[in-house]
Amino acid sequence: MEFLTPGDKAKEEEQKLVLELLNLEVERLKTQKSLEDLAIEIENLTVAIQEKSKEIQMVDKDIEKEKEIIKTWFRFLYMDGTNAILSLLLMSQNSSELLHRLIYIDIVTNYFYNKLENLNKLVNYKREEENRLTSQRLQLIEKQKEQIELLKKIDENKNNLIHYLSIIIK
Repeated sequence: MEFLTPGDKAKEEEQKLVLELLNLEVERLKTQKSLEDLAIEIENLTVAIQEKSKEIQMVDKDIEKEKEIIKTWFRFLYMDGTNAILSLLLMSQNSSELLHRLIYIDIVTNYFYNKLENLNKLVNYKREEENRLTSQRLQLIEKQKEQIELLKKIDENKNNLIHYLSIIIK
């Protein structure tokens, strides 16, 4: 049976505290590295969000241009209160020409509506993507806050251990 003297017990306790201090330091370094990685990832997401915002602005401008073109087209169709479409159709020489004119009008009208619809879908998609990136960024910021709190706790524990160690050494 081994009996430990009070000095041996203090020495053993000191070694445990030093080991615990080293473990805390390793944990602190890991947490700092994690914080740095999160900061980089947040910055990358911020840049991606800014790019999506610019893309959305560009598509919004395209939509406004298309709306102006459609307004011009409809002004052409209904200029001066007369129905240009009806006039165009009534000027047909035969049923075949009437059908071709109807098809042409339908194609042009559908073209503009489809183009506008596709641009609106694109804007919605870009906004969803921007929202997803923003959500990811907020989650990373939350993780970053957790890591900062963990660092504070590690530092607090480290300070407590240093205090206990100084008591044991005395």
